[in-house]
Amino acid sequence: VESMPPTEAAATELAERIGLVRHTVFGSMWRVATDVEDHFDSAYATTHLEPHTDCTYMTDAPGTQLFCCVERTGTGGESILVDGFAAADALRRDAPHHFETLTEVAVPARYVEPGVHLRAERPPIRLDRHGRLEQVSFNNYDRAPFWLPEPEMSAFYEAYSALHDLIVDESRWLEIRLEPGDAVLFDNWRVLHGRRGFTGTRVFHGCYHDRDEILSRRRVLAAR
Repeated sequence: VESMPPTEAAATELAERIGLVRHTVFGSMWRVATDVEDHFDSAYATTHLEPHTDCTYMTDAPGTQLFCCVERTGTGGESILVDGFAAADALRRDAPHHFETLTEVAVPARYVEPGVHLRAERPPIRLDRHGRLEQVSFNNYDRAPFWLPEPEMSAFYEAYSALHDLIVDESRWLEIRLEPGDAVLFDNWRVLHGRRGFTGTRVFHGCYHDRDEILSRRRVLAAR
């Protein structure tokens, strides 16, 4: 979305037009900026963030994520989007043993701050009952320690590294420099997101939507 008012109110209006906004420990509509001190998350730094999916520490990760840029100065900070299903399909084609491992091993993740301790685990690649890709869940920043007996542990790390190599392959990246008044909505079960390191000011307002909410809205619109 382009040319919207660069305000929190406009971001909220857009989010609510899409569907019911999900409330999390970060609130409903949240602010992403370097001066945010209420939460311990890498999103509030200026450093490069590798592509990842959000909320791997939640048993039901949000279905979509919305970013609306409201303020921007300086250099860098391009948003990065990666098709996780395409990466998973490439792994299934070229290294089916790694693909199978990542559909079987549940990887734990956690988020801890005062008064909050979220933890969940699921395979990095989740399939539906027909064997089709349903969810890619990949976040090295939130991954929690866990143990597997050998040789399962070595097999897991080889498979996880192979998927990571595909995800950080910049030829797979779509880079977008969001300017004030620009917004982007993406599927958090399929698309990984990150950003380039930046200087200056970069302020986003955003939110999550539940997957059920988005699928419901899509069915209603398709029936018109």
